[in-house]
Amino acid sequence: MSNAANLTKPKYFKRGSTDAAIFNSIQNGVGNGMPPQKGDITPEDTWKIVAFIRSIDSSRLQKPASHI
Repeated sequence: MSNAANLTKPKYFKRGSTDAAIFNSIQNGVGNGMPPQKGDITPEDTWKIVAFIRSIDSSRLQKPASHI
């Protein structure tokens, strides 16, 4: 079994880092490592998961202001 993706670094996602690609990976699964969730998670909740993943994207985190 492979390691899970680091969700704070979407630029390294192997299946794409667009919102649509993340949605597709969750709903339809990825290979043998991640089964499809479309029977268990509604599309609306999947979009909420996509929004959460976006919220923890380390490249979007604001860096603290430097003190002089």
